[in-house]
Amino acid sequence: MWEAKKLPLAPTVYLAGAQTQHALELTVNQPVLETFAEIRPIADAYRPLWSHRMIDSGAYSAHMRGAEIDIGEYREFIEERGRLYNAIANLDVISDWRASMENWAKLKHLNAFPVFHEGEPWELLEEMTLEQSKSPPSTQAGWVGIGCQRPMVRGRIIMFLEECRSHIVGNVKVHGFGLTGYTSVLDFDSVDSTTWLLGLQMLMSINELRHLTRGELIEIQLARMQRSSFRDEWDLNWRETTRNKNADQLRFDLGD
Repeated sequence: MWEAKKLPLAPTVYLAGAQTQHALELTVNQPVLETFAEIRPIADAYRPLWSHRMIDSGAYSAHMRGAEIDIGEYREFIEERGRLYNAIANLDVISDWRASMENWAKLKHLNAFPVFHEGEPWELLEEMTLEQSKSPPSTQAGWVGIGCQRPMVRGRIIMFLEECRSHIVGNVKVHGFGLTGYTSVLDFDSVDSTTWLLGLQMLMSINELRHLTRGELIEIQLARMQRSSFRDEWDLNWRETTRNKNADQLRFDLGD
């Protein structure tokens, strides 16, 4: 008897990097990822209009500028405004997972979720997911983040995400930071995109789409990103092409 195969659900795609009024105007009725280190007062007018809200500390971008984020300030912000967000990421300490876990211990009572990074001990991912799977049911609880090291080398990231599968314990919601292009590798509940504006500009350059508004074009861009995992399952030609592309990329990365 034929049985329908369970297909992956399309992940929520959060729009990241909206800093200007022009960009913020395009985020109305869309999921948005905010970065604590880069929050601007102008966003206050748009935040209530977003369909979903996630907050990230912005530790990596601050680290690249030679700055640090004060955990006291981040905790105070979450205490005051945390109820506005569907998910809250922990304050990471770059290249120091032990310090990151210490920060999580200080913020987990505020429903902050931990983030597992490429290169950290696999036992850590198991510990994170097991603990988060025991969280009481709520919109904010039960999340775990996945992040990769720069530079983003596709073949290496694919191997990392495939290994993540066997170390995720229990029923948790997984967010992939900057991993919109990898939803066919791991069943993410959500991802975020910093290139959505570039995608919008590309769509605006297509003559056949000139009659569509920018809001409608954003919907197309989001659909393209959300449904890649579905297409990989449904379209045999697409799946084979994707598999060959990933294999070729992996051979290239390994120098074969």
